[in-house]
Amino acid sequence: MDQDRSLSIETKRIKVGTTFDFDLTDKFGRVVLKAGRTFDEAIRTRMLAAGVETVTISVKPDQESKTRLLLDCYARESVVALQNTLSQTEQGLQTFVEETLKSRRTESDILRNQLDRFVGGVADDTATALGVLAGRWSFDPQQPDASKLIARSTRLAWLAMITGMEMGLEPSELVSLGLAGLLHDCAWFIHPEWRDPVFRRERREEFVAAYQRHPVESVEMLHSTTGLSQNVLYMISQLHEQSNGSGFPRGLRASQILPAARILNVVDAYLEIVDPTFRKNGIVPADALAQICFQAVLGVFDREAVRCFVDALSAYPVGSEVNLDDSRRAIVIRSNPGKPLEPVVRLLDAPNEITDLLNAKIRIDAPTPGGPSLRRLQREKEMSIPFWDATALLDLEE
Repeated sequence: MDQDRSLSIETKRIKVGTTFDFDLTDKFGRVVLKAGRTFDEAIRTRMLAAGVETVTISVKPDQESKTRLLLDCYARESVVALQNTLSQTEQGLQTFVEETLKSRRTESDILRNQLDRFVGGVADDTATALGVLAGRWSFDPQQPDASKLIARSTRLAWLAMITGMEMGLEPSELVSLGLAGLLHDCAWFIHPEWRDPVFRRERREEFVAAYQRHPVESVEMLHSTTGLSQNVLYMISQLHEQSNGSGFPRGLRASQILPAARILNVVDAYLEIVDPTFRKNGIVPADALAQICFQAVLGVFDREAVRCFVDALSAYPVGSEVNLDDSRRAIVIRSNPGKPLEPVVRLLDAPNEITDLLNAKIRIDAPTPGGPSLRRLQREKEMSIPFWDATALLDLEE
């Protein structure tokens, strides 16, 4: 397994003309040569004069290695079972969509059974489910649009159900919540032009109007589905409604929105912030949660739904990469109930070491992107930007 490791090299042995793709640090962790700089004799002289006789090279693992480090923290049997459930749910949703697009009468029983299996499989340990979701997370720009929609809808369903568990919903209510999450974006499959930046730019008003109607269009597509309750259809139609009336398609306010739809709204907003539809880079999960909490105080999101969502994920969701205040990096593997700032982490530079921050002197200093597809939120400038509203941010497309 590729793991984080640090290599030390004597300053006098560094080859002149070498350009490094990473920072070189001294024994105290201070950067002495930034990534992208070419090493020359003048730099060597300055380093030696400053007493820097050795430098450290940090070799970072690839994303696949980090995923293995994460999933190794859970019972193998549970991981495999949940991975199978996730794959089967995605496959079931793919088949359902294909049949729906052919205008055939479809059944929701297969999807319902998969969601029921999920509810039964994570009742006592949501951390493994969150770990499996984090390990499946994909920012692959080459992934087909249909596959992205399938994966995102499945992710939304699972996160919504985990939040519903935190809220104390009954198993049947959780399954209905999951069904709404799976099927809410059916209309997207008949509008591939929405993902074309030229279409969005040149026919902006048409796009915005159509996009803001897509919950209604999804419901219309699902009317011939058997086993789908009216309540699920209501949830889908209200998923994009905001508590302060700023949502769509009807501009409903909190008292007019189903409690389950409020959960879906929060989870969907979170996913749009961290894994955006039209922008290139998402926001790191911890910052996304911070923005949602801030907006909940302003009345945009339902406060109870946000509270349960944060309690379920913690302030640093499972799979998040963080910097610790002792300069080491770690990956979050489990939350501590009631202690959102003190999760259990696995150190990336010492993978055999798992630390419960609730019982340790070290603390999380800050979340870190951990890859090129995520960035930190600029809190002073961006806390009020509605990153969850795709149509409001067309001018910010990257």
